[in-house]
Amino acid sequence: MEKIPTLLFVFGARVVNIVNGQPPYTSLSENTHMFLIAQEALRLGWRVYFKMMHDNDCPEIKAIYPTVHYNTAVNFDDQSFQPDMMFFVNYPVYIVETRYKKPNAIGVFILNAHYWLEGPEGFGLNTVELWRQGLGNDVDFILTQNPRMADIGYKLFNITAKWAWRDRFLIAPNTYTPEALAEENTCFSRGQVRAEMGLTENDIAIINSGGPWTWTDAETFYQAFARAVALGATRLKFFQMGLRQLQNLSQAPAEEFVRLFIIQNYDLVTSGHLIVEDDWRRASDCLPKYNYGADIGLNVSKESAENYQAHRVRFIDYAKAGLPVLQTMGSYYGDVSAHKAVISVEPGNVDNYVDALMKINNGEIDLTAKRIAMHDFAESIVSSKVIPGPLQSMLRAGRLSAMEREQMRLQLYYVYRAVRDDDFENRFTPENPGLMANADWFFEKCRIRKIALAASKEIISANYYFPINDAITAWATSRGA
Repeated sequence: MEKIPTLLFVFGARVVNIVNGQPPYTSLSENTHMFLIAQEALRLGWRVYFKMMHDNDCPEIKAIYPTVHYNTAVNFDDQSFQPDMMFFVNYPVYIVETRYKKPNAIGVFILNAHYWLEGPEGFGLNTVELWRQGLGNDVDFILTQNPRMADIGYKLFNITAKWAWRDRFLIAPNTYTPEALAEENTCFSRGQVRAEMGLTENDIAIINSGGPWTWTDAETFYQAFARAVALGATRLKFFQMGLRQLQNLSQAPAEEFVRLFIIQNYDLVTSGHLIVEDDWRRASDCLPKYNYGADIGLNVSKESAENYQAHRVRFIDYAKAGLPVLQTMGSYYGDVSAHKAVISVEPGNVDNYVDALMKINNGEIDLTAKRIAMHDFAESIVSSKVIPGPLQSMLRAGRLSAMEREQMRLQLYYVYRAVRDDDFENRFTPENPGLMANADWFFEKCRIRKIALAASKEIISANYYFPINDAITAWATSRGA
Protein backbone atom coordinates (compact mmCIF):
# COMPACT_ATOMS: atom_id res chain seq x y z
CA MET A 1 0.00 0.00 0.00
CA GLU A 2 1.32 3.44 -0.92
CA LYS A 3 2.43 5.50 2.06
CA ILE A 4 0.21 8.48 2.84
CA PRO A 5 2.30 11.69 3.14
CA THR A 6 2.35 13.20 6.64
CA LEU A 7 2.68 16.96 7.15
CA LEU A 8 3.43 18.87 10.37
CA PHE A 9 2.64 22.60 10.67
CA VAL A 10 4.54 24.42 13.44
CA PHE A 11 2.88 27.59 14.77
CA GLY A 12 4.48 30.27 16.90
CA ALA A 13 3.31 31.59 20.24
CA ARG A 14 0.94 34.13 18.71
CA VAL A 15 -2.80 33.67 18.82
CA VAL A 16 -4.04 30.48 17.18
CA ASN A 17 -7.28 28.94 18.45
CA ILE A 18 -8.10 25.43 17.26
CA VAL A 19 -11.27 24.03 18.86
CA ASN A 20 -13.24 21.01 17.68
CA GLY A 21 -16.45 22.01 15.94
CA GLN A 22 -15.53 25.69 15.58
CA PRO A 23 -13.93 27.67 12.73
CA PRO A 24 -10.16 28.10 13.13
CA TYR A 25 -9.24 31.48 14.59
CA THR A 26 -6.15 33.61 14.37
CA SER A 27 -5.54 37.35 14.25
CA LEU A 28 -2.61 36.98 11.86
CA SER A 29 -2.66 36.34 8.12
CA GLU A 30 0.53 34.27 8.38
CA ASN A 31 -1.43 31.65 10.32
CA THR A 32 -4.37 31.65 7.90
CA HIS A 33 -1.76 30.92 5.22
CA MET A 34 -0.80 27.77 7.15
CA PHE A 35 -4.47 26.83 7.58
CA LEU A 36 -5.02 27.20 3.84
CA ILE A 37 -2.10 24.96 2.87
CA ALA A 38 -3.10 22.37 5.46
CA GLN A 39 -6.66 22.34 4.10
CA GLU A 40 -5.40 21.58 0.59
CA ALA A 41 -3.15 18.81 1.92
CA LEU A 42 -6.24 17.25 3.49
CA ARG A 43 -8.05 17.59 0.17
CA LEU A 44 -5.24 15.53 -1.38
CA GLY A 45 -5.88 12.80 1.20
CA TRP A 46 -2.68 13.50 3.15
CA ARG A 47 -2.32 13.42 6.93
CA VAL A 48 -1.96 16.75 8.73
CA TYR A 49 -0.74 17.53 12.26
CA PHE A 50 -0.48 20.88 14.05
CA LYS A 51 2.10 21.82 16.69
CA MET A 52 2.33 24.95 18.81
CA MET A 53 5.93 26.04 19.20
CA HIS A 54 6.42 25.20 22.90
CA ASP A 55 3.97 22.31 23.14
CA ASN A 56 4.91 18.74 22.23
CA ASP A 57 1.31 17.65 21.59
CA CYS A 58 0.57 17.35 17.87
CA PRO A 59 -3.14 16.75 17.21
CA GLU A 60 -4.02 15.10 13.90
CA ILE A 61 -6.25 17.49 11.95
CA LYS A 62 -9.11 15.91 10.03
CA ALA A 63 -10.78 19.11 8.82
CA ILE A 64 -10.11 22.86 9.06
CA TYR A 65 -12.84 24.55 7.03
CA PRO A 66 -15.62 25.30 7.61
CA THR A 67 -14.98 23.97 11.13
CA VAL A 68 -12.07 22.21 12.81
CA HIS A 69 -12.07 18.50 13.59
CA TYR A 70 -9.06 16.75 15.12
CA ASN A 71 -8.11 13.43 16.72
CA THR A 72 -5.93 12.49 19.67
CA ALA A 73 -2.50 14.10 19.60
CA VAL A 74 0.83 12.35 19.13
CA ASN A 75 3.94 13.43 21.01
CA PHE A 76 6.46 15.38 18.95
CA ASP A 77 9.37 13.59 20.63
CA ASP A 78 8.00 10.14 19.80
CA GLN A 79 10.57 8.61 17.45
CA SER A 80 7.85 6.75 15.56
CA PHE A 81 6.35 10.09 14.54
CA GLN A 82 8.32 11.04 11.43
CA PRO A 83 6.52 13.59 9.21
CA ASP A 84 7.47 13.80 5.55
CA MET A 85 7.28 17.60 5.57
CA MET A 86 7.49 20.34 8.23
CA PHE A 87 6.09 23.82 7.65
CA PHE A 88 7.13 27.07 9.34
CA VAL A 89 6.01 30.64 8.65
CA ASN A 90 7.95 33.95 8.73
CA TYR A 91 10.07 33.32 11.86
CA PRO A 92 13.11 31.11 11.23
CA VAL A 93 13.79 30.80 14.96
CA TYR A 94 11.04 28.18 15.04
CA ILE A 95 12.96 26.17 12.47
CA VAL A 96 16.15 26.37 14.51
CA GLU A 97 14.42 25.16 17.69
CA THR A 98 12.53 22.16 16.27
CA ARG A 99 13.79 21.13 12.85
CA TYR A 100 16.79 19.13 14.07
CA LYS A 101 14.52 16.61 15.82
CA LYS A 102 13.06 15.44 12.50
CA PRO A 103 16.10 15.44 10.21
CA ASN A 104 14.54 13.47 7.36
CA ALA A 105 11.52 15.72 6.88
CA ILE A 106 11.41 18.20 4.01
CA GLY A 107 11.73 21.66 5.57
CA VAL A 108 9.32 24.25 4.15
CA PHE A 109 9.53 27.94 5.04
CA ILE A 110 6.43 29.98 4.22
CA LEU A 111 7.53 33.51 3.41
CA ASN A 112 4.18 35.18 4.00
CA ALA A 113 5.55 38.73 3.69
CA HIS A 114 8.76 40.75 3.55
CA TYR A 115 7.97 42.63 6.76
CA TRP A 116 11.43 44.18 6.78
CA LEU A 117 10.45 46.28 3.74
CA GLU A 118 7.84 48.09 5.84
CA GLY A 119 10.49 49.90 7.89
CA PRO A 120 14.07 49.79 9.20
CA GLU A 121 12.93 48.38 12.55
CA GLY A 122 12.15 45.11 10.77
CA PHE A 123 15.68 44.63 9.49
CA GLY A 124 18.16 44.32 12.32
CA LEU A 125 21.25 42.17 12.26
CA ASN A 126 19.52 39.75 14.64
CA THR A 127 16.95 39.16 11.88
CA VAL A 128 19.72 38.37 9.43
CA GLU A 129 21.29 35.96 11.91
CA LEU A 130 18.00 34.10 12.30
CA TRP A 131 17.69 33.80 8.53
CA ARG A 132 21.22 32.45 8.39
CA GLN A 133 20.60 29.85 11.09
CA GLY A 134 17.08 28.87 10.10
CA LEU A 135 17.44 28.69 6.34
CA GLY A 136 21.05 27.66 5.91
CA ASN A 137 20.80 24.00 6.85
CA ASP A 138 17.18 23.14 7.44
CA VAL A 139 14.99 24.62 4.69
CA ASP A 140 14.47 22.77 1.43
CA PHE A 141 11.71 24.90 -0.10
CA ILE A 142 10.39 28.43 0.34
CA LEU A 143 6.74 29.13 -0.42
CA THR A 144 5.75 32.69 -1.15
CA GLN A 145 2.88 34.81 -2.44
CA ASN A 146 3.90 35.95 -5.92
CA PRO A 147 6.89 36.02 -8.30
CA ARG A 148 8.03 39.49 -7.21
CA MET A 149 8.16 38.45 -3.57
CA ALA A 150 10.06 35.34 -4.61
CA ASP A 151 12.59 37.39 -6.62
CA ILE A 152 13.39 39.62 -3.66
CA GLY A 153 13.52 36.66 -1.28
CA TYR A 154 15.89 34.82 -3.61
CA LYS A 155 18.37 37.69 -3.67
CA LEU A 156 18.02 38.41 0.03
CA PHE A 157 18.52 34.85 1.23
CA ASN A 158 21.25 34.27 -1.32
CA ILE A 159 23.30 36.94 0.45
CA THR A 160 22.29 36.41 4.06
CA ALA A 161 21.92 32.64 4.36
CA LYS A 162 23.70 31.10 1.37
CA TRP A 163 20.27 29.88 0.23
CA ALA A 164 20.10 30.33 -3.53
CA TRP A 165 17.98 27.66 -5.18
CA ARG A 166 15.62 29.75 -7.30
CA ASP A 167 13.73 26.67 -8.52
CA ARG A 168 12.87 25.86 -4.91
CA PHE A 169 10.99 29.11 -4.44
CA LEU A 170 7.41 28.10 -5.21
CA ILE A 171 4.32 30.28 -5.46
CA ALA A 172 1.54 29.21 -3.06
CA PRO A 173 -0.43 32.36 -2.22
CA ASN A 174 -2.64 32.92 0.81
CA THR A 175 -5.98 33.19 -0.98
CA TYR A 176 -9.26 31.52 0.02
CA THR A 177 -10.82 28.06 0.06
CA PRO A 178 -13.84 26.87 -1.92
CA GLU A 179 -15.52 26.20 1.43
CA ALA A 180 -15.13 29.84 2.51
CA LEU A 181 -16.59 31.12 -0.74
CA ALA A 182 -19.54 28.74 -0.60
CA GLU A 183 -20.34 29.74 2.98
CA GLU A 184 -20.19 33.47 2.22
CA ASN A 185 -22.35 33.10 -0.90
CA THR A 186 -24.93 31.32 1.24
CA CYS A 187 -24.84 33.81 4.11
CA PHE A 188 -24.67 37.17 2.33
CA SER A 189 -27.40 38.52 0.05
CA ARG A 190 -26.22 41.67 -1.73
CA GLY A 191 -29.60 43.34 -1.45
CA GLN A 192 -29.91 42.66 2.26
CA VAL A 193 -26.36 43.75 2.98
CA ARG A 194 -26.82 47.01 1.07
CA ALA A 195 -29.98 47.71 3.05
CA GLU A 196 -28.06 47.13 6.28
CA MET A 197 -25.37 49.53 5.06
CA GLY A 198 -28.00 52.17 4.32
CA LEU A 199 -27.35 52.19 0.58
CA THR A 200 -29.79 52.98 -2.19
CA GLU A 201 -29.69 51.53 -5.68
CA ASN A 202 -28.08 54.74 -6.95
CA ASP A 203 -25.30 54.82 -4.36
CA ILE A 204 -21.77 53.67 -5.21
CA ALA A 205 -20.10 52.30 -2.09
CA ILE A 206 -16.30 52.22 -1.83
CA ILE A 207 -15.01 50.14 1.07
CA ASN A 208 -11.63 49.95 2.79
CA SER A 209 -11.71 46.66 4.68
CA GLY A 210 -8.35 47.27 6.38
CA GLY A 211 -6.66 50.02 8.33
CA PRO A 212 -5.15 53.18 6.81
CA TRP A 213 -1.63 51.92 7.53
CA THR A 214 1.43 54.14 7.15
CA TRP A 215 2.41 52.33 3.93
CA THR A 216 -0.98 53.02 2.37
CA ASP A 217 -1.81 56.06 0.25
CA ALA A 218 -4.75 56.86 2.51
CA GLU A 219 -3.97 60.57 2.80
CA THR A 220 -4.14 61.02 -0.97
CA PHE A 221 -7.41 59.11 -1.19
CA TYR A 222 -9.09 61.04 1.63
CA GLN A 223 -8.11 64.39 0.15
CA ALA A 224 -9.31 63.32 -3.29
CA PHE A 225 -12.57 61.92 -1.92
CA ALA A 226 -13.39 65.22 -0.17
CA ARG A 227 -12.63 67.15 -3.34
CA ALA A 228 -14.69 64.80 -5.54
CA VAL A 229 -17.74 65.14 -3.28
CA ALA A 230 -17.32 68.92 -3.32
CA LEU A 231 -17.26 68.77 -7.14
CA GLY A 232 -20.59 66.94 -7.21
CA ALA A 233 -19.81 63.23 -6.77
CA THR A 234 -23.03 62.75 -4.84
CA ARG A 235 -23.36 59.00 -5.51
CA LEU A 236 -20.15 58.09 -3.68
CA LYS A 237 -20.17 56.64 -0.16
CA PHE A 238 -16.93 55.63 1.53
CA PHE A 239 -16.79 53.01 4.31
CA GLN A 240 -13.62 52.94 6.44
CA MET A 241 -13.73 49.66 8.37
CA GLY A 242 -11.46 50.06 11.38
CA LEU A 243 -8.62 52.45 12.09
CA ARG A 244 -6.05 50.54 14.11
CA GLN A 245 -5.68 47.36 16.11
CA LEU A 246 -5.00 48.31 19.73
CA GLN A 247 -1.66 46.48 19.83
CA ASN A 248 -0.43 47.99 16.56
CA LEU A 249 1.23 51.10 17.98
CA SER A 250 3.43 51.65 14.91
CA GLN A 251 0.33 52.61 12.91
CA ALA A 252 -0.85 55.33 15.30
CA PRO A 253 0.21 58.20 12.97
CA ALA A 254 -2.05 56.91 10.20
CA GLU A 255 -4.97 56.69 12.62
CA GLU A 256 -4.36 60.24 13.81
CA PHE A 257 -4.44 61.55 10.24
CA VAL A 258 -7.89 60.02 9.67
CA ARG A 259 -9.24 61.36 12.96
CA LEU A 260 -8.00 64.85 12.11
CA PHE A 261 -9.46 64.56 8.61
CA ILE A 262 -12.85 63.67 10.09
CA ILE A 263 -12.78 66.73 12.37
CA GLN A 264 -11.84 69.03 9.50
CA ASN A 265 -14.34 67.48 7.06
CA TYR A 266 -17.18 66.53 9.36
CA ASP A 267 -19.72 67.60 6.75
CA LEU A 268 -18.80 64.38 4.87
CA VAL A 269 -19.99 62.42 7.90
CA THR A 270 -23.20 64.37 8.46
CA SER A 271 -24.07 64.16 4.76
CA GLY A 272 -23.61 60.36 4.79
CA HIS A 273 -20.73 60.28 2.30
CA LEU A 274 -18.16 59.12 4.88
CA ILE A 275 -18.90 56.23 7.22
CA VAL A 276 -16.10 55.35 9.66
CA GLU A 277 -16.29 52.40 12.03
CA ASP A 278 -13.28 53.24 14.18
CA ASP A 279 -13.56 50.30 16.58
CA TRP A 280 -11.54 47.45 15.12
CA ARG A 281 -13.64 44.68 16.66
CA ARG A 282 -16.95 46.14 15.53
CA ALA A 283 -15.51 46.67 12.06
CA SER A 284 -14.32 43.07 11.98
CA ASP A 285 -17.82 41.89 12.86
CA CYS A 286 -19.08 43.60 9.67
CA LEU A 287 -16.54 41.84 7.45
CA PRO A 288 -16.49 40.18 5.02
CA LYS A 289 -20.25 40.85 4.88
CA TYR A 290 -19.95 44.53 3.89
CA ASN A 291 -17.73 43.58 0.95
CA TYR A 292 -20.76 41.88 -0.58
CA GLY A 293 -22.80 45.08 -0.36
CA ALA A 294 -20.12 47.43 -1.66
CA ASP A 295 -19.35 48.32 -5.28
CA ILE A 296 -15.59 48.99 -5.17
CA GLY A 297 -12.78 47.93 -2.83
CA LEU A 298 -10.00 50.35 -1.89
CA ASN A 299 -6.40 49.09 -2.00
CA VAL A 300 -4.03 52.03 -2.37
CA SER A 301 -0.38 52.16 -1.34
CA LYS A 302 2.52 54.54 -1.52
CA GLU A 303 5.13 53.91 -4.19
CA SER A 304 7.66 51.63 -2.53
CA ALA A 305 9.51 48.36 -2.73
CA GLU A 306 7.04 47.01 -0.16
CA ASN A 307 4.09 47.76 -2.46
CA TYR A 308 5.92 46.39 -5.51
CA GLN A 309 5.96 42.88 -4.06
CA ALA A 310 3.15 42.95 -1.49
CA HIS A 311 0.32 40.46 -1.20
CA ARG A 312 -2.68 42.28 0.25
CA VAL A 313 -5.22 40.12 2.08
CA ARG A 314 -7.84 42.81 1.55
CA PHE A 315 -7.37 42.50 -2.22
CA ILE A 316 -8.11 38.77 -1.97
CA ASP A 317 -11.17 39.52 0.16
CA TYR A 318 -12.42 41.96 -2.46
CA ALA A 319 -11.81 39.42 -5.22
CA LYS A 320 -13.71 36.73 -3.34
CA ALA A 321 -16.70 39.10 -3.14
CA GLY A 322 -16.34 40.03 -6.83
CA LEU A 323 -15.47 43.67 -6.10
CA PRO A 324 -13.57 45.81 -8.63
CA VAL A 325 -10.69 47.57 -6.86
CA LEU A 326 -9.48 51.16 -6.85
CA GLN A 327 -5.79 50.33 -6.92
CA THR A 328 -2.53 52.26 -7.03
CA MET A 329 -0.11 51.44 -9.82
CA GLY A 330 2.91 49.34 -8.98
CA SER A 331 1.42 46.32 -7.20
CA TYR A 332 1.61 42.77 -8.52
CA TYR A 333 -2.07 41.90 -8.75
CA GLY A 334 -3.12 45.32 -9.98
CA ASP A 335 -0.42 45.49 -12.66
CA VAL A 336 -0.30 41.87 -13.76
CA SER A 337 -2.83 39.18 -13.00
CA ALA A 338 -5.96 41.23 -12.14
CA HIS A 339 -5.35 44.36 -14.22
CA LYS A 340 -8.71 44.11 -16.02
CA ALA A 341 -10.54 44.23 -12.69
CA VAL A 342 -8.91 47.33 -11.23
CA ILE A 343 -9.23 51.09 -11.61
CA SER A 344 -5.65 52.31 -11.52
CA VAL A 345 -4.52 55.54 -9.88
CA GLU A 346 -1.08 57.06 -9.45
CA PRO A 347 0.27 57.04 -5.87
CA GLY A 348 0.34 60.53 -4.33
CA ASN A 349 -1.47 62.18 -7.24
CA VAL A 350 -4.63 63.78 -5.82
CA ASP A 351 -5.79 65.06 -9.22
CA ASN A 352 -5.51 61.57 -10.71
CA TYR A 353 -7.58 60.14 -7.85
CA VAL A 354 -10.21 62.86 -8.27
CA ASP A 355 -10.46 62.13 -11.99
CA ALA A 356 -11.02 58.42 -11.31
CA LEU A 357 -13.62 59.12 -8.60
CA MET A 358 -15.56 61.51 -10.84
CA LYS A 359 -15.58 58.95 -13.65
CA ILE A 360 -16.87 56.31 -11.23
CA ASN A 361 -19.58 58.68 -9.99
CA ASN A 362 -20.63 59.65 -13.53
CA GLY A 363 -20.86 56.07 -14.78
CA GLU A 364 -17.93 56.45 -17.19
CA ILE A 365 -16.28 53.26 -15.89
CA ASP A 366 -18.07 49.98 -16.57
CA LEU A 367 -18.17 48.47 -13.10
CA THR A 368 -20.16 45.47 -14.34
CA ALA A 369 -17.36 44.49 -16.75
CA LYS A 370 -14.79 44.92 -14.02
CA ARG A 371 -16.86 42.82 -11.63
CA ILE A 372 -16.94 40.02 -14.22
CA ALA A 373 -13.16 40.31 -14.65
CA MET A 374 -12.70 40.12 -10.88
CA HIS A 375 -14.84 36.97 -10.70
CA ASP A 376 -12.58 35.41 -13.33
CA PHE A 377 -9.48 36.40 -11.38
CA ALA A 378 -10.93 35.11 -8.11
CA GLU A 379 -11.71 31.77 -9.69
CA SER A 380 -8.09 31.47 -10.88
CA ILE A 381 -6.62 31.88 -7.37
CA VAL A 382 -8.89 29.65 -5.28
CA SER A 383 -6.72 27.51 -3.02
CA SER A 384 -7.79 24.20 -4.60
CA LYS A 385 -6.18 25.41 -7.86
CA VAL A 386 -2.97 27.05 -6.64
CA ILE A 387 -1.84 25.00 -3.61
CA PRO A 388 -1.88 21.26 -4.51
CA GLY A 389 0.67 21.63 -7.32
CA PRO A 390 3.47 23.05 -5.12
CA LEU A 391 2.72 20.48 -2.40
CA GLN A 392 3.08 17.60 -4.83
CA SER A 393 6.22 19.11 -6.42
CA MET A 394 7.95 19.42 -3.04
CA LEU A 395 7.13 15.86 -2.08
CA ARG A 396 8.55 14.55 -5.37
CA ALA A 397 11.76 16.60 -5.21
CA GLY A 398 12.60 15.89 -1.55
CA ARG A 399 15.36 17.37 0.56
CA LEU A 400 18.42 19.25 -0.60
CA SER A 401 21.50 17.13 -0.09
CA ALA A 402 24.38 18.19 2.13
CA MET A 403 26.60 18.14 -0.97
CA GLU A 404 24.31 20.59 -2.78
CA ARG A 405 24.39 22.95 0.18
CA GLU A 406 28.18 22.81 0.36
CA GLN A 407 28.54 23.46 -3.36
CA MET A 408 26.30 26.51 -3.01
CA ARG A 409 28.42 27.82 -0.14
CA LEU A 410 31.52 27.58 -2.30
CA GLN A 411 29.76 29.24 -5.22
CA LEU A 412 28.61 32.13 -3.05
CA TYR A 413 32.14 32.56 -1.77
CA TYR A 414 32.99 33.86 -5.25
CA VAL A 415 29.93 36.11 -5.25
CA TYR A 416 31.08 37.70 -1.99
CA ARG A 417 34.55 38.02 -3.45
CA ALA A 418 33.04 39.87 -6.42
CA VAL A 419 31.46 42.29 -3.95
CA ARG A 420 34.83 42.91 -2.41
CA ASP A 421 36.33 43.52 -5.86
CA ASP A 422 33.57 45.98 -6.77
CA ASP A 423 32.23 43.72 -9.51
CA PHE A 424 28.89 42.89 -7.92
CA GLU A 425 26.68 44.04 -10.79
CA ASN A 426 28.46 41.77 -13.28
CA ARG A 427 28.46 38.69 -11.07
CA PHE A 428 24.98 38.87 -9.57
CA THR A 429 22.59 40.00 -12.31
CA PRO A 430 18.89 39.18 -11.73
CA GLU A 431 17.32 36.92 -14.33
CA ASN A 432 14.14 38.94 -14.76
CA PRO A 433 13.79 42.45 -16.30
CA GLY A 434 12.08 45.42 -14.68
CA LEU A 435 12.86 46.91 -11.30
CA MET A 436 14.77 43.88 -10.10
CA ALA A 437 17.21 44.18 -13.00
CA ASN A 438 18.51 47.41 -11.50
CA ALA A 439 21.12 46.37 -8.97
CA ASP A 440 21.38 49.85 -7.42
CA TRP A 441 17.61 49.82 -6.77
CA PHE A 442 17.99 46.53 -4.96
CA PHE A 443 20.91 47.83 -2.89
CA GLU A 444 18.84 50.78 -1.74
CA LYS A 445 15.65 48.89 -0.91
CA CYS A 446 17.37 46.01 0.85
CA ARG A 447 19.66 48.26 2.93
CA ILE A 448 22.60 46.41 1.47
CA ARG A 449 25.11 47.68 4.00
CA LYS A 450 23.49 45.75 6.84
CA ILE A 451 23.07 42.65 4.72
CA ALA A 452 26.65 42.77 3.52
CA LEU A 453 28.06 43.24 7.00
CA ALA A 454 26.09 40.23 8.21
CA ALA A 455 27.24 38.27 5.17
CA SER A 456 30.86 39.01 6.01
CA LYS A 457 30.33 37.57 9.50
CA GLU A 458 28.88 34.43 7.95
CA ILE A 459 31.85 34.05 5.63
CA ILE A 460 34.14 34.12 8.65
CA SER A 461 32.04 31.55 10.53
CA ALA A 462 32.08 29.26 7.48
CA ASN A 463 35.90 29.36 7.32
CA TYR A 464 35.86 31.11 3.95
CA TYR A 465 37.57 34.14 5.42
CA PHE A 466 39.10 37.06 3.61
CA PRO A 467 39.32 40.74 4.67
CA ILE A 468 35.92 41.73 3.29
CA ASN A 469 34.25 43.70 6.09
CA ASP A 470 35.85 47.10 5.50
CA ALA A 471 35.75 46.67 1.73
CA ILE A 472 32.00 45.99 1.73
CA THR A 473 31.32 48.85 4.10
CA ALA A 474 33.18 51.35 1.94
CA TRP A 475 31.70 49.97 -1.28
CA ALA A 476 28.09 50.00 -0.02
CA THR A 477 28.45 53.42 1.59
CA SER A 478 29.73 54.88 -1.67
CA ARG A 479 26.40 53.88 -3.23
CA GLY A 480 24.34 55.56 -0.55
CA ALA A 481 23.31 52.33 1.16
